[in-house]
Amino acid sequence: MERDKRLDYKKGTAIRILHEWKNVVAEADRGSNVAITLLMDLELAFVNAKLTNKQYKALELTYYYGYSKRDAALIFGISEQGFAGVLTRAVDKIVDVYNKWEELT
Repeated sequence: MERDKRLDYKKGTAIRILHEWKNVVAEADRGSNVAITLLMDLELAFVNAKLTNKQYKALELTYYYGYSKRDAALIFGISEQGFAGVLTRAVDKIVDVYNKWEELT
């Protein structure tokens, strides 16, 4: 139960959820209802944010797989600065979605 409390997004931010993405998946795989809900919310946020494929991949490489911006930029075939721009826009979109959800509660 303590682990579930740690994953409660209302106590954190969208960025924290992104940082915890891989851990949340592991918790969901172990049957945590809170983690399953967080994953469903994150997937819905991805859709509502209208991320491009490139933006989604940037989030995935950085937050799920833990690649550095430099390494992710190499995978993308762009400069580190260019990758940082793609990632920043993606994060901003996700944060906007979570902020809108918070306003509704």
